Amino acid sequence: MTAVSWDIKSFCIYPIIYNIYTYDDTETIRILLDYDDILHILMPYDAKNVCHYMLDKLKRIPVDPDILRQNISKEIHRIITSTGINRKHSGYDHIYYMIFLIIFKYSGNKVQIGELYKDIEKQYGKSTAAIERSTRSAIVSGWEKMKPVDKQMLFESCLANGTKPTNAMYINTIALYIKHLYNDQLEMYYKNKNDHT
Repeated sequence: MTAVSWDIKSFCIYPIIYNIYTYDDTETIRILLDYDDILHILMPYDAKNVCHYMLDKLKRIPVDPDILRQNISKEIHRIITSTGINRKHSGYDHIYYMIFLIIFKYSGNKVQIGELYKDIEKQYGKSTAAIERSTRSAIVSGWEKMKPVDKQMLFESCLANGTKPTNAMYINTIALYIKHLYNDQLEMYYKNKNDHT
């Protein structure tokens, strides 16, 4: 079997599996797959079936909660910044924390903004009115700077109606978008969390 060169960023399992099957290297197949696992792949044992099976198996690898939280935390910061909201704005931290709470405390479900304000009150010791004002100010300021392509992707209805997203719409939309990006990992995280409660 010829060697296959690849780097980690552009790694694709399909060409490697394809080469294995081209040379009918049964022993390599047995190394890649447990004996029990190979029985669960639909016949014929071709590149497509093995590729789908192994990708599915990778999705089931347990998620390290700390690493997932770190990765999603970075993603939240990236997306908030991309929507035109500056980190120096007083509402930035409130927005970040509310999105983080939706994903990890509320399992990615849509949440009433009042519930989130209560969580922020406990965390930052500010009144609901102050939290609402700083959040609104940040979102309105960001809307003026946000690129049209980002408005189209995240807030298409607002763009069509000539309106700005409400606080609740902004927070929930960004949270649901991130949940979609990390769907497989978060679903496993929620399942493990529920199993231990």
